[in-house]
Amino acid sequence: MFKRNKKIELLAPAGSLEKLKVAILYGADAVYIGGKKFSLRARANNFSLEDIKEACKFAHKHKAKVYVTMNVLPHNNDLDSLIDYLKYLEKVKVDGIIASSMIIIDTCLKYTKKLEAHVSTQQSITNSEACNYLQALGVKRVVLGRELSLNEIAKIRKNTTVGLEVFIHGGMCSSFSGRCMLSNHMVNRDANRGGCAHSCRWNYDIYDSSNYVTITAKVFPGDGMYMTVNAAHQPATGATPCKEDTVSSLKKVFWRNQWYIMQSANRYGTWYGYAFDGIPTSGRGI
Repeated sequence: MFKRNKKIELLAPAGSLEKLKVAILYGADAVYIGGKKFSLRARANNFSLEDIKEACKFAHKHKAKVYVTMNVLPHNNDLDSLIDYLKYLEKVKVDGIIASSMIIIDTCLKYTKKLEAHVSTQQSITNSEACNYLQALGVKRVVLGRELSLNEIAKIRKNTTVGLEVFIHGGMCSSFSGRCMLSNHMVNRDANRGGCAHSCRWNYDIYDSSNYVTITAKVFPGDGMYMTVNAAHQPATGATPCKEDTVSSLKKVFWRNQWYIMQSANRYGTWYGYAFDGIPTSGRGI
């Protein structure tokens, strides 16, 4: 096994404690998880407080980091336990939170000292001035909007010193992240409070008035069926330009089973080893 020069963090999702361990053992430098509160993964098997504590112990033992997602858009009754929750995360040595609500970010900066505040992609940050503004508040990292091109990311990097994180693997929202109301409208499930029904990934027939529309160039296969969702990220073409310290972290998004997490973390680690240093990396000694 070879070790790559970790200039850029490989960040993987973990929907359970078991998946977290698999991701770290097979090459992830950090993982992001959702707790029982403030997380958009409302229908996932989210981490209890005790699970978060154990996750941090395991990750830090293997020199990896843990970030807790708190990217729900909170209503008033969601805020009652916010300070206590943030203080608990700091106590068990969570490395940082990922949040979109400025009240959550501000509360983190005000009431904790060692817990980093990262701004979620749901803020749709797409310019360097916004990055500099957030950095001045105390934010350590900005997860850039997934709508940005590689050239735009490079320009932002030249004009800010805040840590930047980009998605390089996973689905794309059909709207600007966090601005979609399809799920709310169609099935009364609030996407910004963890209930997204992924309506953009359903199959649809297309009609012009009462006439069925046939489109020759289909993005997705199927007889008369179309989706509104954008195509997924292309990791091989999307990560190479990040070689020269453009970003701090490269993030994959699909929350799937252990086998999928093992394969993707291991393959990314190997690929990054060659891309960045000319040497492979294959997990942590498995």
